[in-house]
Amino acid sequence: MKTRRNFAFLSVILLACAAFFWLATSHGVEKEIEVQTYSLPEYRSDTARAIDAYQQMINRMLDDNQQNWANLQQQLNTINAKLDKIQSDIDGISRQIGRIEEKMGIEDKPEENQPSPGELQQPKMTNTK
Repeated sequence: MKTRRNFAFLSVILLACAAFFWLATSHGVEKEIEVQTYSLPEYRSDTARAIDAYQQMINRMLDDNQQNWANLQQQLNTINAKLDKIQSDIDGISRQIGRIEEKMGIEDKPEENQPSPGELQQPKMTNTK
């Protein structure tokens, strides 16, 4: 009898522990639900796509135009620097020629047929009768 009582007592304790753990885990835990949302892309008409393509093309053309202007400006600056150097070389040569003419006693006389600097030459009118 004593063994039956011990066995019953142990069975009740095991059942109580099992019930305690079952109640602790099943009722106290919040369940997490994972929700995934899917969205459809915006419906676009052919006209809207054509407008977007046109805008992209115009933007590319404007960028190319801006780059071309920048390249042209850089080239013009390079040409201007070269022309300035050529002008300074011509001025140096002109001074040297002036000194040579001065030492040799050559007087600078403009020719009558050539216009002076800054003066435009008028076209000659001829009658063909």
